[in-house]
Amino acid sequence: MNEYVLFFIALVPIVWLIVSLGVLKLPAHKTCLFTAFLSLLIAIIFWKMPVIDGVTASIEGMAIALWPILLVIVAALFTYNLACETKTMDVMKTMLSSITTDNRIQVLILAWGFGGFLEAVAGYGTAVAIPASILASIGFNPIFAAVICLISNTVPTAFGAIRIPITTLATVTNLDVVQLSFITSLQLAGFIILIPFLLVILTERNIKAVKGVF
Repeated sequence: MNEYVLFFIALVPIVWLIVSLGVLKLPAHKTCLFTAFLSLLIAIIFWKMPVIDGVTASIEGMAIALWPILLVIVAALFTYNLACETKTMDVMKTMLSSITTDNRIQVLILAWGFGGFLEAVAGYGTAVAIPASILASIGFNPIFAAVICLISNTVPTAFGAIRIPITTLATVTNLDVVQLSFITSLQLAGFIILIPFLLVILTERNIKAVKGVF
């Protein structure tokens, strides 16, 4: 089969996941289970993957999702809830928001800096949910706060959740993790420089906004 056709076939589960969650608003647990089954079916039919290999690969994927990915999420949620219960989160909000009243600097500190830190230590949505909630609590539009944090989170994701994406990719491709990390860092270098400027421009909706914080 033509490699271009295979490429578009491989996109089917990803497209379905986006449409089912974002457009059709289907429950995540149902659509993700169906997507996993669809991916397995495509692998067996179009890539001629042996059924036993496909089933065992699916089981391995579930195991990886439970350990360490789910473990990291549970730990992050526990830490966040503990911080809220002990009022430590309120102290962090006050401290982070009192550094400056300039919206551009607040976005850089909370969405880019603090969000990047959260992505590194926890990942899986915490880098968007927590900074966005803090930005909303200090007066930012909630939708804008969520969007700006999503944009900020594009670069840190490669090394998110204690570098799980990189180590997983190194494992499945048998590539050296240090070399892979180096190449990934080179690929992201331009975006690391560009995105802070983009965040400032989006915050003030004016390219001239960069001048004041350059």
